[in-house]
Amino acid sequence: MQNITQMVDNYPEQSIIVCECALYDLETFLGHQDYIQRHEEKGNIIKDIVSGLLELQKHNIGKIFENQTSNLYEFINQFFELFFIVHTELSPGNIMFFQENNGCVESWKLIDFDTACFASSYYAKIKMNYSAPEVIRAQEEGIEIKADFSMDMFSFGLVLYFIETGRHYWDGWDIENEEVKREIISGNKYSSLLQNIRDQNSCWIIKSLLVKDISHRMKLDRFMVITRLTSRLFVYLVIQY
Repeated sequence: MQNITQMVDNYPEQSIIVCECALYDLETFLGHQDYIQRHEEKGNIIKDIVSGLLELQKHNIGKIFENQTSNLYEFINQFFELFFIVHTELSPGNIMFFQENNGCVESWKLIDFDTACFASSYYAKIKMNYSAPEVIRAQEEGIEIKADFSMDMFSFGLVLYFIETGRHYWDGWDIENEEVKREIISGNKYSSLLQNIRDQNSCWIIKSLLVKDISHRMKLDRFMVITRLTSRLFVYLVIQY
């Protein structure tokens, strides 16, 4: 991720093609796994995805302080709006497995940044089946909306659903699943599909990420805190048992 953000800093106005050799994407990998196998890999996959999202969210944070003004409001506005990168197309197909140093180093990385943009900028290209409701609605109505990191968090929730179940929440193209699309846009109900998630903690987290209202949608820092506490509680219970 750092190589991507560094190139954005050094070549902000240029188109860049990045070539890396990956073994397979998350969609292909999980398509051949059963529930037990998926959950054996789950922790490492989520850790690497969060690491990539964190790199996008903290991008250019040093420049904010370099450009700090005496106007506190303006400074805060700069901090939250101008420097974060929004991927806009986060999906299992855009998360790939890499091996380095002759297989000694393995990791999952976010790829495909052709539609990525700075927060608060406008964009048009989207990946329908993993987009947030505000993005789908904007496309249907033919309007432009500002990119926000909460869009990636909704997509992240759908990726977690895929990791938990091995199935897409909505494939984006199947007419028979138009009802699911309407559910995503309205935010009225998710219960029918979320019942497929066996782990109740994961179900609650995914529900919190799939909230229609941006202001109430779980943010990355809260996700990190919640999952860390859940992990510690699990270890504590195992020790007590």
